[in-house]
Amino acid sequence: MKMKSSLIRILPVLGALAAGDLFAEIQIYAKAGDPAPSTQKVFYFSRQNNSHHRPASFLSSVRQEFGERGIQFTTSTDRNDLNLDNLNQYDGTFFFGNHDAFTAAQTAALETYLQDGGGMVGMHVIAYVARSNATLARILGGAFLGHHSISSFTAQLIQDPNSLPQNLANHPNYPFEGGETYAFNPNHPILDGLVAYTSPDEPYLHQSMNPDITLLSYREDHGGWDEPYTWIRHEGNGRVFYHANGHDSRTWSQPNFRELMIRGISWASKTPQQSYTEFIPPVISTSGAMQYLAMVQTDNRTPLALHGDNFQTAMSGLQLPGSDETLSYLVSSSTAHAILANDKVVLAPKALSGSDELACLLIGHQQYPSVVAMENGPADSLESGFTFSPNQTFPFVTDFHDSVVFSASIEDSAGGNQKRVVALHNGDSLRSILTEGDPLGSENFPVVSSIADRTMICYGTTKLAIIAEISTEEGLPQEVILIGTPENLSPHIFANQIYEGLPQDSVISDFITPVSLQKDQLTFSGRLTGESVDQSNDQFVATISHDGDLDLIIRENDLIEGLNLSLTLDLLPPVPRDNDHLLLGFLGDDLTLISSKLGRSPVVLVRENQSLVVNGQNYLITRLDSGSLIGTGNQAVMVATLKEADSTIEVSVLLQIGSGTIRPLVIEGHQIDHADEPFTISAMSCHPSSSHGSGLSNNELRLQASSLEGASAIIGISNIDDLDQDGLSDTLESAFGNSILENDASLPPGYPKMAFDETGHLYLTFWEPIAAGPGLEYRIETSNDMKVWRTISLEVVLSSDQTNIPKNYRRMMAGIQNEDGTRFYRFAF
Repeated sequence: MKMKSSLIRILPVLGALAAGDLFAEIQIYAKAGDPAPSTQKVFYFSRQNNSHHRPASFLSSVRQEFGERGIQFTTSTDRNDLNLDNLNQYDGTFFFGNHDAFTAAQTAALETYLQDGGGMVGMHVIAYVARSNATLARILGGAFLGHHSISSFTAQLIQDPNSLPQNLANHPNYPFEGGETYAFNPNHPILDGLVAYTSPDEPYLHQSMNPDITLLSYREDHGGWDEPYTWIRHEGNGRVFYHANGHDSRTWSQPNFRELMIRGISWASKTPQQSYTEFIPPVISTSGAMQYLAMVQTDNRTPLALHGDNFQTAMSGLQLPGSDETLSYLVSSSTAHAILANDKVVLAPKALSGSDELACLLIGHQQYPSVVAMENGPADSLESGFTFSPNQTFPFVTDFHDSVVFSASIEDSAGGNQKRVVALHNGDSLRSILTEGDPLGSENFPVVSSIADRTMICYGTTKLAIIAEISTEEGLPQEVILIGTPENLSPHIFANQIYEGLPQDSVISDFITPVSLQKDQLTFSGRLTGESVDQSNDQFVATISHDGDLDLIIRENDLIEGLNLSLTLDLLPPVPRDNDHLLLGFLGDDLTLISSKLGRSPVVLVRENQSLVVNGQNYLITRLDSGSLIGTGNQAVMVATLKEADSTIEVSVLLQIGSGTIRPLVIEGHQIDHADEPFTISAMSCHPSSSHGSGLSNNELRLQASSLEGASAIIGISNIDDLDQDGLSDTLESAFGNSILENDASLPPGYPKMAFDETGHLYLTFWEPIAAGPGLEYRIETSNDMKVWRTISLEVVLSSDQTNIPKNYRRMMAGIQNEDGTRFYRFAF
């Protein structure tokens, strides 16, 4: 779509929505009673009476990878733990190590545990333990006889009927007579797509073979027979998996060995039966991944857990990832969490250590994230010899790609030298980017004198904004907002300095928070001080450019619709969108949602005690839920309470606001058809916009709902800007003349077109609604390369031709100057 000389193409962008009563099509994504993803807890018995094998080394080498597949180990070398009460806490058991034979009572406990549905995995030397215990040998499926010298070999997988070995009957301990042989199952899930591996190991020989095993692999023995090498069997309601290899790290390091063992553990161990009972509003990533806190019903308790995309990330009482098995999760409804673009997660729960609750920060794989920071834990990567101080939290922000920035307190070993830091975790590394007491940059001054405890960080696409105090050579502290890359931060705006864009007698007393970084322009909030400033008008939102030009966007006590604005920006911070910022403030006693933007007066989008017509019925908006506001792109979503006119009946509703309309997406009493029973909505709640994400991304909306039947669910709307599901944006249709209530996939009749007037001048022509909805602002942008766009100020006038136009629209014209070169134009809203 190029323009040479006078040839122009118009590229419309999403426009404003007209009012409409069409409700959304709602889908249930998870509901109370649905199965909840779970982690398998495995008891790892690793007693070792000599140095011939190293069970601890094996576990440390595979713990992370197995954890990422939903398998968590609890280790023990205490034979007294081999009792039924202890074993019943676990979904499976894993045995690897040289030790004395089990007692009769210990063997009986394992046997009962398995027959009742437990699982057992035996690796390598457990067969040696079974050689003197006939019951254990029967349970395991065989026992150790001896082994050849260590050599490199491949255990062959039995993955089709023709691969069953032919020399099994030559085995000196073959348990069959006549034509019988071991069962085999080439289609077993353990074998599906598995690739054999080769490694140096002890070629085991077995005796006391149980004829009821199902053979998965064999080893060709130079004695002239095929040696059973991997097998499974059932013990009552339980399952047993055995693999003969695993002597040392030369085998452990083989990816396909680890894959075999993961599959064996997953198959043998029970799948915990968990079901959802109650949900907390979810966040949704740019890729559409969803993450949510939920109460889950387990066998004997109802803990809070973090789930997403069929994974369980964390659950209260579940072991915290890492080698310290004494630490367990304590998850609360306020646990901060986010999703990165690479599907890694960030969460800041508590860790339980005995009776102590320790704040921590975890980043990484969604089933097994790594501990990055913990109270009293090592902070050597930030400063050598330091630990993370007690009694703190780890507030964080993320760029939603792979970088996480958080603030923390660290202290030396004596506890006498404590300082605040801002740290960056990028991929697998952690480093400090700002430390109290250190110079800012390579020069000796200024020095970072203070970093606030509360979250004071704003992450743009490549740059950071951090509120801190710096000290100059004179030793005077100054509060500043630092801006730059993590490698190069510098002061951008100072408190207590005069700026041209501020009221004449005032200066900034302190900053509340950075809000957004867009196109090298910082938007921030703060408080003013000066002769004409008091608590009724001290809060403000402003922008400051890369060149230091400051402009107020909005100030407390501004007159809007004849009323003075009251703000609480520390409690209700602005929410950035693509082309404006959303603010919640009070006009009189009414909570009001305002669109604020540099260069134009604030626009009221919606306010309490405002009338709204839904399905021909008059309502009054009696309450806006300030804790549910989502703003992203050109959309705003918010939970509200409506009251029927001349009635006391109130209903909850989810409103779509600020794209030219106020319209309900979901309303209390809305019935969703579901497979087992209808779900009738009684209440809704959203995850609001924050530095950790929100419940809306790319017009995909997810929220929590309660039903009249007492159930809880996560529900969603696939596209809040195409409720009539005709493939065209409702914004576009409303802006240029199509109905948003009817399925009409044709281009709107008022779609921008090129036209020449009677004098031969070139114009853009388009329709616009006469009664523009809240937040509707047409912009015309131009570009030479379709990468960098800039707004141009064309004179838009009413066309003299108003024929064939609906009564609620009018035809507009904007003159285009004739220029050489390639140009593109687009409408935006």
